[in-house]
Amino acid sequence: MGFRIDFVNGKGPVVLNPVYHAGDLKRLGKLSGLDHVGRTIKLINAVLPPSIPLIGFAGSPYTVATYLCPRHHHMMFEAPQAFHELMDLLTNNTILYLKQQKEAGIKVFQLFDTWAGNLRHEDYEAFVLPYVEKIFKAVKLPSIYYLKHGPHLLDLMEKSGAEILSVCETVNIKDMKTKKGIQGNLLNSLLYADEKTLIEETRKVLKSAKLKHKKYIFNLSHGVMADVNPLKLKLVVDEVHRFKWV
Repeated sequence: MGFRIDFVNGKGPVVLNPVYHAGDLKRLGKLSGLDHVGRTIKLINAVLPPSIPLIGFAGSPYTVATYLCPRHHHMMFEAPQAFHELMDLLTNNTILYLKQQKEAGIKVFQLFDTWAGNLRHEDYEAFVLPYVEKIFKAVKLPSIYYLKHGPHLLDLMEKSGAEILSVCETVNIKDMKTKKGIQGNLLNSLLYADEKTLIEETRKVLKSAKLKHKKYIFNLSHGVMADVNPLKLKLVVDEVHRFKWV
């Protein structure tokens, strides 16, 4: 796309030539150099049982923009047309990326919006929703949309076009009024709790989902921290498998 990214130990990816103003958009274009993703998908599918679908992944255009454009909030309001241009470019590349994953063999995809929950309702509706709608309409696969810190945006998530709505711990899933599927939402910090507490909290989430929703995928509220004991994850997985859904 025109970005130079370095991976720094202890820090992660660093964008060396971020977007600061509208003029920077002229150097951006179509993504390339991601053939290794397709090869990896094929290698994984070769060893996965047919009953286990491989889930593809992409960052939502807005969340990706927050990393590529350090002054994204400035651009949204100082130069909204330029911000829409950036979002459109990221959206088209995200569609291309997900279609490449589909061709390689994913059966489902999940779009992650880690930072869009920080926006006001009206700003999300103007600057984010049209682009996630475009992605879910363009990529013909079962789909999941994760939006962090989005209790105030649930009505707009409903319009995204995703088949499954994935939420963090700030949403009580038993209060969600939707006929779509739900994914979530055990607080990931509970992985540091003692085993008894962790099991109780896992059951609480499962019972809340069973109370209201016919389609449900258990998940954490966000990612797994690097120092979490893997045995705690096994404990959660085992508890989920033991749970009687019917």
